[in-house]
Amino acid sequence: MLSPINGEKVKRRRDGTFSAYRVRLPAAFRFESIYKNPNDKIERLKKFNAVLSPDFSMYTEMPVALQLYNCFRNRWTGAYLQQNGITVIPTVRWGNLESFNFCFDGIEKGCVVAVSTLGVKNEKSHFMLGYNEMRRRIKPEKIICYGKPFDDMKGDIIEVDYAETNNLEKGFYIKKFYGFITPIQKGGGSALGRISGNPEHEFDENTDMPPFPGYENKAPGKDFEWRGNPDIKKNIGNWFNKKTGESFHWDMDHPDPIGPHWDYFRRDIDNEYRIFPDNTWSKKLFQIGGCNYEQQVRLD
Repeated sequence: MLSPINGEKVKRRRDGTFSAYRVRLPAAFRFESIYKNPNDKIERLKKFNAVLSPDFSMYTEMPVALQLYNCFRNRWTGAYLQQNGITVIPTVRWGNLESFNFCFDGIEKGCVVAVSTLGVKNEKSHFMLGYNEMRRRIKPEKIICYGKPFDDMKGDIIEVDYAETNNLEKGFYIKKFYGFITPIQKGGGSALGRISGNPEHEFDENTDMPPFPGYENKAPGKDFEWRGNPDIKKNIGNWFNKKTGESFHWDMDHPDPIGPHWDYFRRDIDNEYRIFPDNTWSKKLFQIGGCNYEQQVRLD
């Protein structure tokens, strides 16, 4: 039997079968939080029969080093929770073909695993390549699929409905515009500092996107000033840099399915963006003809 709750768990019955309970996967904010401060979550997670390891992003466009790093964080967090008495179901994520050299490692053969089909419709062939390789190497007993499974996905699949577990109305459609930020230097601040003296430079979202400014509502870097209601705690306003034309708005209380993020805009570009705690980003679109095009993940 499947029913949505505030946790993800799969329970083995005495006869060897499973009952699965499903909910939304945590947002990137929670992924970062549990990786950086897992001890804060141990006691709460022990209340569940099992938890999924965090599904850190592994886009095919990411440098292999970042894919390896996110795979490591997935495995490390799962191993740490397991060492503290929590039953962990590994979430399996793959990126480009080179990631196949490591993305299936560290997972016990014959165990229960979790995958997600959200936002991969246009990359179905590559998803299926990784999915079939995962089944060949791990030979999972059960596969929890967050999102609608493709018809040609084989195996004993437990489907978790994204719309239902996030209380979304029927027909809800989510469009995905994603990217990643390549680390260029150590520390925070704006990545645009290295090109601010070159007026000929055109903004490239794949290389010039600033990193995640942090979890607190404070100036995201040098030369930023608060513009808006004098009481910053009310969060009515933006952090603005008059030298670069950049503007940031703290939105770490934003509900799912978008989740916590910073809004980002600069005067020399047409688009506005959301920057998430895992340093991924999405274009922020606006209502057109009464239709909302502001969501982060594609459900199709």
